[in-house]
Amino acid sequence: MPPKIIDELTDLPISPGRKSWLRRQRDGLCVRCGEPAVGVSFCFRHWIEKRERERIRLGSKKRYKGAPSYRLEQMKSTGRRRFKDAEPHMSDAEIAALPISQQRKYQLRMKRDGRCTICGAPASQGLRCPKHMVQQRESKRKAVGTKKRWKHALSYRLEQGIRGATPPRVT
Repeated sequence: MPPKIIDELTDLPISPGRKSWLRRQRDGLCVRCGEPAVGVSFCFRHWIEKRERERIRLGSKKRYKGAPSYRLEQMKSTGRRRFKDAEPHMSDAEIAALPISQQRKYQLRMKRDGRCTICGAPASQGLRCPKHMVQQRESKRKAVGTKKRWKHALSYRLEQGIRGATPPRVT
């Protein structure tokens, strides 16, 4: 017989199975199989199984592909990692060592330094300078076919500031 585990859960009035579940969750292990947990409570395999069980239980027809489990599943299947953000403390050598393209490395350095990811000019807010913010806004409007404009958007306010007018006040 294994020795009795003495910890904060020992004297709680709950079943031994529930205690085992809570211990695994506390230690960062999958509560079902004991493998390292990917999410809060499950390993990758059990996370996917739980997602599919819930879809059946709720009768879901559509899938939310932006959910963390789908993104992780896609990264595992393609073998690719995504590097969205350059940490402020990352040096040029650390960015250079990442397994990504030269263009993405340039963008990460520019983002880290607060510069436009296209031309390298100082970015007022976000990832682009006002000039390229306006370009992006107009290309998106053309692609989507939007006719109305949201005049209080950041790109409009910055564009008016560039032209010399005072930007409209957002309340």
